[in-house]
Amino acid sequence: MNSKNKYLVTGANGCIGSWVVNQLSNDGQEIVALDQYRNKYRIELLLDQESLSNIKFVNADITDSELIKKIILEESPNYIIHLAALQVPFCKANPILGSKVNVGGTINIFEAVKEAGDIIQGLSYASSRAVYGLNRDVLPSTLYGAFKRTNELTARIYWEDYGISSVGIRPYTVYGVGRDQGLTSDPTKAILAAVLDKSYNISFSGEVGMHYTQDVARIFIEAAKSNKEDAVLCNINKEIISIENFIGLINNYIPNAKITYNKNSKLPFPVSVDDSTLYETLDTVPFTPLSQGVKLTLSLFKDLTDNNLINIDQLNS
Repeated sequence: MNSKNKYLVTGANGCIGSWVVNQLSNDGQEIVALDQYRNKYRIELLLDQESLSNIKFVNADITDSELIKKIILEESPNYIIHLAALQVPFCKANPILGSKVNVGGTINIFEAVKEAGDIIQGLSYASSRAVYGLNRDVLPSTLYGAFKRTNELTARIYWEDYGISSVGIRPYTVYGVGRDQGLTSDPTKAILAAVLDKSYNISFSGEVGMHYTQDVARIFIEAAKSNKEDAVLCNINKEIISIENFIGLINNYIPNAKITYNKNSKLPFPVSVDDSTLYETLDTVPFTPLSQGVKLTLSLFKDLTDNNLINIDQLNS
């Protein structure tokens, strides 16, 4: 049984954040859920009201350095899981805001951890496969990737200059309930569309690495607790599948699902990367096979749509 600790989760109302909160709640941990937005609909899809009542929700802008520092010092969490960020399309549409949130917000977290000192026992943060160029070179092909790469360099400097340890996690295509925004949200929307018997076109093709939301959430939690003394970077590599075969997998459960995809439109990220550091960092790396993860997501979407709890407008965004 896990001992009880306090976790501060930034970007808690996002997809991965909601699943992190879900997992921490299931573990009986004390949670401070920080987000700029008050709408908790993703978390509410995953937790009942009794569980929600035990979570402290804090409304704060990650770009407000003094406020973030004040909250962390007052709350004195044992662990911080930093997920607050704007995704690829939003960074492209508004680069200045994207840099303030993704880069400035991350610096604010490291500065607060520096001031908090030994109070903070572990920090994990969200990087991305987007830090790589298409052929695994060092040059990102999106502003989002450039911002995430900057955060990794920032983490390195805070380790070298101040001894602040951190673990950066680089997911690729995260799928599951709550994944309703971002460049790689299309596979999840395709699953939802299949449940609703609606047509949906995935905007890209080729092979991608797929990661079930619950697994990714657990990786962030375990990374924060890993006690690694360094600025560690971990790729998540499983499970690789072509979009065509992914659609076939949906059809295994929902025959004649109306899912199509754009051929010759590959994502600008490498398909496969070295994930050995992840296995060196964590005692156990959770992995839900894609067939099982899709089945779980279909089932959860079915329950949620039957109870009118899912906003289907996401299929049009």
